[in-house]
Amino acid sequence: MTFMAWQSNFELDIQGFDDHHKHLVDLINQLHTNLTSGLSKEILGNVLRELIDYASYHFDAEENWMREINYPDSSKHQDYHTAFINKVKEFQKNFKNGEADLTIEMLHFLVDWLFEHILKIDAAYAGFARA
Repeated sequence: MTFMAWQSNFELDIQGFDDHHKHLVDLINQLHTNLTSGLSKEILGNVLRELIDYASYHFDAEENWMREINYPDSSKHQDYHTAFINKVKEFQKNFKNGEADLTIEMLHFLVDWLFEHILKIDAAYAGFARA
């Protein structure tokens, strides 16, 4: 059973970004699978690191594209990205230091954030680009 399923309403029809979002969903599903399968802390840590690295790559691509199209809310959008990366890095730090485990609660945070971000925040730039 898939933890987070890709939904057609996530599609923004912006070249490349739908594929980026699908990969982020896949990484969240990998975290869930590894967590519920009881795999090692090292494997969980590697997937979490990949999630942070890929999210950073994706956010950089979005932010560059928003500058290219002169998206008026790009600064605010970037703030959302920064807050997300900081939160996930905090999870990562606590996990690495043995202060916290990766939990279903953390996975729900990731899912909720991604749903909200794609359906509201990213949808706004997609609408601007189409206009």
